[in-house]
Amino acid sequence: MSEIQKIKREASELRKQCRYSEALKLYNDLWTNHRDSCKEWEGWGYATCLRKLGNSEEALEICRTIYQNNPDFEAGKKLYAWCIYDIEIKKDNEHIKKDEKKFFKAANAIQDLTSQDQYSPQAKTIFRVIDYLIQTKQTYPAEAVIGWLDRLDQKSLSDEPYRFIGADGKQREVQSEEEKWFAIKTKSLEKLGRYEECTEISKEALATLSNFHYNNDVWFQRRIALSKAHLGDKQKAAEDLEKILQRKKEWFIQHEIANIYYDLGNNEKALNYAIDAALNFGKNENKWELFLLMAQILVAQRRIDDAKEHLIFAAKLRVEQEWKIPEKLEKMLTEYKIDISISKKRSELLKKLKVLWEKEKYSSLPSMVGTVKTILKDGKAGFISSENGKDYYFKTNSFKGNKNRLERGLKVSFFIEDSFDKKKKIKSKAATHVKEINRKA
Repeated sequence: MSEIQKIKREASELRKQCRYSEALKLYNDLWTNHRDSCKEWEGWGYATCLRKLGNSEEALEICRTIYQNNPDFEAGKKLYAWCIYDIEIKKDNEHIKKDEKKFFKAANAIQDLTSQDQYSPQAKTIFRVIDYLIQTKQTYPAEAVIGWLDRLDQKSLSDEPYRFIGADGKQREVQSEEEKWFAIKTKSLEKLGRYEECTEISKEALATLSNFHYNNDVWFQRRIALSKAHLGDKQKAAEDLEKILQRKKEWFIQHEIANIYYDLGNNEKALNYAIDAALNFGKNENKWELFLLMAQILVAQRRIDDAKEHLIFAAKLRVEQEWKIPEKLEKMLTEYKIDISISKKRSELLKKLKVLWEKEKYSSLPSMVGTVKTILKDGKAGFISSENGKDYYFKTNSFKGNKNRLERGLKVSFFIEDSFDKKKKIKSKAATHVKEINRKA
């Protein structure tokens, strides 16, 4: 065996043992001083060690040379693609924004170099492109997202959740490639108004996946319900969304239900859900369409003055964000001769509207008095013993007062609303809008 062959074999053995620094010295000698004796595998081994040691830029140059000499060398093409991925695709959004053209060129190059399998960066690249599009565009770029997603073979995606150790030393788990594909695909189809496809694929996701992350099972069910509404079965859609609301009490779901009941002509139910959405957690600037809907409902109820207040608030939220006033909102402002420039400040409007919303919501709920029985260890909830002898669950953020005063034995007044016991999976009642009873009274 020649001396060169011995060096090649030793370099290969060291690489296989993950002794990359030692192997690199031998590969560097071979590549620099004995290039004529090197074949594709020596170049691949050299580039592999460089990449493993964090030098993807130099590894890329080696891969480019290998590719030019033998464009059919599969291992070389995969490594070439991984080096491009390291250098261009893994960048953060701010760096990509500086040269988007280069980013997309790199993504396309990876698609040209490799096929989709567990050893190539093709799927990772496409998901990174999609994440970038979603995270950086002002509105959800459904058409572009679908275009990239359709480059993937769904059946070849991994169904194994990705597990890793977090900064706190605890094991973490995120969704599989397959689950992510379903989540992105169904959301994009819903945004594009392709409701039959959205329903079909959402149902496939629920039947196929056994382990859901980020409440994806809830969002698949929600997309099926919203598709039903758009396809004409509004009553069933509202009922389905009401069931979903028991698991995820989000303002935008309440808004969607309110929208459906308004379309059905049930203005009372529509307003109740809209008020719940308005009082629920969420940025008001994201709720401007909700406030426009509330104005429409109030007009239908001939409560014109209240409707005007909501129109002004919706418009001011748009103006403060330097967003254009949409046609529907502009038309109603004109119809009711509203000049938002001379109207009250946003903070004053919100204060007035909150009084209206709370009066509307709590006037129809049973009221009681009782005593705080216990506060749970996490401090987020507790139980109140009422005058009628029943105990009611409440969330501490529903206490309207100094949180330092909230403790066992405190005399309080509260309202009772419909709720859902997630542990028992049954409908229940809960205390809300909890207030300390004036001790002097």
